[in-house]
Order: sequence, then C-alpha cells, then structure tokens
Amino acid sequence: HINTGVAGWWGDLGEPEIHPSDVLHLWGKAEMVHNIYAHYWSKTLADGYRTDFPKQRLFNLNRSGFAGSQRFSVFPWTGDVSRSWVGLQAQLPIMLSMSLSGMAYTHSDLGGFAGGVADPELYVRWLQMGVFSPIFRPHGSKIPSEPVMWDAHTQELSMKAIRLRYSLLPYIYTLAWKNATEGLPLVRPVWYDGTSGVDGLGIDDAFFFGADLLVAPIMKAQQHTRRVYLPRGNWYEFRGTAKFVGDSWVEVPVVEDQIPVFARGGSFVPMLNRQIQSTATYDVSSLQLHYYLGSKGHVAYSLFDDDGVTEGTLKYRNYQLLNFEMDELPNELLFAMDRDGEFPGSTLVHEMELVLHGVSSPPTEVRYGDKLLAKEPYLKRFGNAQHAWCYDEISASLFIRFVYLGVGKQTVRIVR
Repeated sequence: HINTGVAGWWGDLGEPEIHPSDVLHLWGKAEMVHNIYAHYWSKTLADGYRTDFPKQRLFNLNRSGFAGSQRFSVFPWTGDVSRSWVGLQAQLPIMLSMSLSGMAYTHSDLGGFAGGVADPELYVRWLQMGVFSPIFRPHGSKIPSEPVMWDAHTQELSMKAIRLRYSLLPYIYTLAWKNATEGLPLVRPVWYDGTSGVDGLGIDDAFFFGADLLVAPIMKAQQHTRRVYLPRGNWYEFRGTAKFVGDSWVEVPVVEDQIPVFARGGSFVPMLNRQIQSTATYDVSSLQLHYYLGSKGHVAYSLFDDDGVTEGTLKYRNYQLLNFEMDELPNELLFAMDRDGEFPGSTLVHEMELVLHGVSSPPTEVRYGDKLLAKEPYLKRFGNAQHAWCYDEISASLFIRFVYLGVGKQTVRIVR
C-alpha cells in the first residue's frame, strides 16, 4: 500500500475496542494489557517504517495510546464525539490537557461524529475552531462532514475557514518544528506563558495557538457577543482593526464568518501570500509577514521550512530558517531578514509583503537596504509592485513589498 501511494494510516479501534477479559496475551490477561495495547501497536508500525521506509515520515491517526505514544508519530483524535454544542465544548479542555501531556496533535472530528442533527451553525463554528487546532480534519457518521455536501452559504463560510488554515501553514509548520525540537505544544492554556493575571487561571473556553495568537471559539448557538480575557500586553484583532490593552476582559461582537482571534503586540505571524489547495504545492516563495507593534524593544522570530516529507531533516540539518527581527525605536522601525541553511528544492528567493499593524501615521520614508521605496497612495493601486509601500489609515497598517534574494542580512528601515 505504501508503494502504491498511501501516505498515512488510520489505526481505528486500537484500544482494542472489543477486548474480552478472558483473552490471554504473552504479557498477561486482557486487563493487564489493554491500556498499552494501542501504544505497542503504534510502536510496531513506527519500527516497521524505520526498517522498510527509513526516509519516509509516518502519519498514524489513532484514538488510543499511552504516555510516550507521540514518539511513534501518533496523531490522536478524541474519538466518536457527540455532534452537539456540548460535544464541541468538551473538545477544548481535552485538547489542552492532552497537549500538556505530550500529545501535541490531539484534535477532534470537526463538525462532530455521532448523533445530533445537521446544524450548519455548529458545523461552521467547529471548523472555525479547527483552523487553530493541531490537525484540521472534518469527519462524521451519517450526516455529511464534507463542506461540499452542505448548502451554498455554509460552503462559503467553510471555504473561508479552509483558506485561512492553508494561509497559516508557515506559522503552523513552525509550531510543529518547535514541538519537535523543544517540546512546546501547538495549543496552550491561556495561563501557559505566565502573562496572565489571576483572571487567566482556570479559563477553559479559550487558548493560545502558538505563543502569539489567542483564540476564543464560539461554542454556543446564536451567540452575539463574546467575553474574552486578554493577558498582559497589547493585543490586536487578528482579522480586524481593534486594539486592546491586556490583563483585562473585553466584550467583542460575534460575526458568522470568523471567531474572535487576537494577536499579541510584539509578535510575528507569517502567512502565505497566495492561495493553495494542498500541502503538495506549499512553499514559502511568497509570504505575507504580519508584525504587531507593541514590544518597545527587540523581537526575533524564525520560520522553519523543509521538504515536508523526508524523515531525518532535523537530524541531518536539511532545512532552512528564515530569521526575522524587529526593533521598535523612538523614531523608526528597523526590520531585518536573513536565511540560515537550505535543503534540496528549497526556496531561495522570497517575495515579501511585510504588514505592520498599529502604525498610527504614515512614515516619512521607507528604505529596503539602500533603496528608497516608492509610496503607493491606495491599496487597490498597490498592484504587483515588488518594491513599494502603502499606508492604510482605516486599519492603521503599513504594507511594504520587497524581494529578498536569499543572500545575507537585508533591512527595511521605516522612518516615522
């Protein structure tokens, strides 16, 4: 099956689901073996891959395991969950607890699996939360889980969520690198990084996706506003224009085409600057790099990239890092970018669109290296200009386009 193109495996019913108490194993009776059965099943698969396909990564979707199963490339899902608002509400505490226990890719059947009725609002809200989950995977029984099987309006809302997921792949894949090298979970409780006050303790209806995106899912029907706690610091609406001061509760309106997500001031969020429909066509040749002002200091971020399929790229350093830095100085902003490493097929030239959020007024000049960039008056006239900038008063955002040729450190200087 691997030789015919199968890229992943689904180890369903691996508890095993039916395990009579009188079954005898080499290690003892069923009740002695049951909780580690799926763990060693996954180990068997992983060991076989290392022997027979040592250059190929294993993807093993499994709903059962034990402490340490993540070593065997297990991607856990939460089982046959209820297709209901209560079923949705249960997923976040499970995902966070499992992530803190080392199972960083724990996720749910988006839309719910069993029972219930075809509820378009529930389906869309589950998908919107899934955008910021480790794995994005709709699945269900009897009621269709594929967006194309729903009505036109639900399809439209689902498409927006799916496109956002794909556009966030540079951010998500970098989180995967951090998990592999430092053990950092992809999803984290609000209190995880220590920036929350007392009010941030015990929150189980919101979470961090990585270090800098705070996600507040909509988990009730017909919800028109959402109360969210923001940790210390400055915060921005990720897909909007509002700005907030942290260590406070905010009440935000709820819209149907997205859930409340906030970006931390002093953070980078890399996104694709083009639409793709498969990871097979993913590369970082065209990036939209968002930076949210608010650090009043030096901020550094590295974007990870490799070929996405080969085993051992970390061990043999067959990967590339795009390193970004920002210094928020009194009268200027100084951005720097360089590249470290490469791999066969790696992208060396990068078309960049740097988007700075929270810029209160247009700059007097913008330079890329020694080159003075031209100012474009309107976003709609920005066109395909490769070296230019534009300021948007409504969103207080500065857009800067340039091409990085992959050689040495290059700087963008924004004079206020």
